[in-house]
Amino acid sequence: MDQATNLRRLVLESDGVRKTRTIAITSGKGGVGKTSFAVALAIALARDGSRVTLLDADLGDWAPYAEGEGEPPLANGQFLLVRRAALAAAGGLEPLARVALDDVTLARRLVAAGGRAGFFRALDLLEVEMYPGFRAAWQGWRRNLALLYGSRAGFAGAVASFAALPALGVTVLLATGALPAAGLLWALAAIASGVLRTSARFPAAPALAAPLEGLLFAALLLTALADFRRGRLAPWRGRELQPPGADVDEAQPGSGAE
Repeated sequence: MDQATNLRRLVLESDGVRKTRTIAITSGKGGVGKTSFAVALAIALARDGSRVTLLDADLGDWAPYAEGEGEPPLANGQFLLVRRAALAAAGGLEPLARVALDDVTLARRLVAAGGRAGFFRALDLLEVEMYPGFRAAWQGWRRNLALLYGSRAGFAGAVASFAALPALGVTVLLATGALPAAGLLWALAAIASGVLRTSARFPAAPALAAPLEGLLFAALLLTALADFRRGRLAPWRGRELQPPGADVDEAQPGSGAE
């Protein structure tokens, strides 16, 4: 017997069939709701009778990226500081005009031109308004979600359905006269959202409308999927963007793409 005996007993039944299931929630971009989705899924599985363990996996050391030594180069476009000479060497801003992920493209072009692209969180130094209003936020996330999930329509459809579940559940409960159950479901969704918002240092007040947020996200994701199927991204600040699937490495300094 060793310290993993009980764990193996839980994982393996007497017939040798593995009963534990692992679900990984990942994406290629931050801020798209991985944590919210994972917590909501864990809560739903637990309420259904499953025993759930939720792990936050650290996929590596971010220090090299912060120092400009990570590969591939990364960037987050809310606030960028670029030396004028480095920007000129990377071809300036013109090559970024028609790409969807302009921040990542810029970072890769800077590195390809011999520069460095690092980043760090500056929550105590900066307060950044990512989008100036609802319309801009809708267009921005519509574009991002098309890039992230457009090629995985089945998975994206499942995510949209799951996101809409709290609002749909509340609607069904209200329609059947189960007011206490509807209120409890709304409260649980609001609490989960509030905890996540507080931990990320975001305002907690919008969590009161958590079921409606989920319904709105589902509508946004389905709209993004429709954009992808049409081969067109939502325009951004008057720019017509390259269709999904364009390689952000295509426009490299010296490639003739400038």
